Parts: sequence; C-alpha cells; structure tokens
Amino acid sequence: MSLLHTSSSTTTMTQSNPKSSTVPLSENKDVVHQYATDLSSAWSCSNEHASAAMLSLAKQFLHINRLLLTYLILGCYIAVLQTMLVMRECAAASATAFARLVWSAWDSKTSRRLRKKLEFEFFVLILGCGNGFALIIFWPGWIFVGLLYLTYLMWSCAT
Repeated sequence: MSLLHTSSSTTTMTQSNPKSSTVPLSENKDVVHQYATDLSSAWSCSNEHASAAMLSLAKQFLHINRLLLTYLILGCYIAVLQTMLVMRECAAASATAFARLVWSAWDSKTSRRLRKKLEFEFFVLILGCGNGFALIIFWPGWIFVGLLYLTYLMWSCAT
C-alpha cells in the first residue's frame, strides 16, 4: 500500500554535478586551437602514410582478385573435365545397355517367329504365282537384251 501512496511534497536537487564544471570561453579557444594544430600535423603525416598504405592495399587487393580468378578458372576447368569424363562413362554404359536391349529383342522367340514368317512370305512372292511378274521386272538379263538392241541399232545405222 505504501508503494501506491505518493507524497505531496517534492524535493529539488540543489547539489551541483562535480563533472560538469564550466570552463571560461577563452580557455576553450586555446584548447581547440591546440587540438587543431596537433590534428593538422597528424593529418598531413597520416595522409602521406595513408596514400602509401592505400596503394599497398590496392596492390594486394588486385593480387588477391587475380589469384581468386585463377583458382576459379582452374576449378571450372576441373569441373568441366570431370563432367566430361562422367558423361563419357554414362554414354558408354547407355550404349552398351541399348545394344544388349536391341540384341535381346532381335533374338527373342517372338521376333524369330516374325522373321520366319516374313521370309516365308517373301519366298512365296518370288517363287509362287507372282514369279512371272517378278522375273519380268527384276530379271538381270534385261541388260544383255538392251546391249543387243543397241548394237543392232548401231549396225543398222552404220550400213
């Protein structure tokens, strides 16, 4: 209950802070002038050293950038070579697997039956009732007949 009770009397602080002592204005000017002269000489000295230091830092920065770029390019070359080797191995394995798949499909029982049927149909066409038509079109003796006809034409034109 005592925490909620506020007293009606107010107190004022009359003691002065010992750290906030006032200095006359003329002394402040002298101190500021002394600091300014010290800072200007330090600044000119630091500018000379700073420019040399900045030049050295710039050279080191460029050298580090060049090294990082070289390592980055080298890393890219290594990554490309590794990728190329892996892709070559994958392509070889894929080609081998595809060849095995094609051979197993070619050598399967169903494809053997289908090939046998196609072979039978082809021979029936050539040797069966369509033989006369096939012989007329594909007979190799037509070259001989054509040469005989050309020689006859040349002989008849010459005489």
